Amino acid sequence: SYTFEITPGMKSLGGRAVREGFRRELRVGPPQTTKPDLARWRLEARPDRVEIECDAWMDQAGLETWLRVEGVAGRWEVEGRRVRFLPATPLGPGRYTLVADARMEDVCGNSFQRTFETRPDAARPEDLPATVSRAFQVGP
Repeated sequence: SYTFEITPGMKSLGGRAVREGFRRELRVGPPQTTKPDLARWRLEARPDRVEIECDAWMDQAGLETWLRVEGVAGRWEVEGRRVRFLPATPLGPGRYTLVADARMEDVCGNSFQRTFETRPDAARPEDLPATVSRAFQVGP
């Protein structure tokens, strides 16, 4: 168990002093030592949305920035391990592809390319995938 505390007077990233403190008790579990895997993500696709449950808690900014449905405009909503893609226009029946930048990490620092504990020089950059993808179907 740990306590995360920000005390009044500490400076923000922008250099401003924090007026009110913040304190949160944290409990840490065992390490997460596996890479995320799109094949383990539960995916349900409908014309108005694509619902995804990730196999691990992913970095929210990474999901919003580096996850896409190929060729489809829309926006992402992230709630913990659940992610929702809302297309700008309804998806017609057919096959689509979910694409993730392989550098995207879970909250423990594991990416689709390597686990957090792997030395960055353990593989040549050209041997690592730039993206990972998974096809899915909408409609019959």
